[in-house]
Amino acid sequence: MVRISVRVDKDGVPQKLRVISGRPELVKASLDALKQWRFKPYKLNGKTVPFETSVDINFVIPPDKPVSKLPKH
Repeated sequence: MVRISVRVDKDGVPQKLRVISGRPELVKASLDALKQWRFKPYKLNGKTVPFETSVDINFVIPPDKPVSKLPKH
């Protein structure tokens, strides 16, 4: 899992991505994916406003890939 803090602008576009935790070899893929996301704009008193949240991106090892071939940390 990679956890990323993200500031989302009033239009729902992710801005200011910051890695909170996760394996270094998964960070770039996580950031690249998150940059493509679009969030539902958040409304406060009827106006769209920017907001901050954190996102967890989970990676799963495919059943046909032996764990022993993955880098150890």
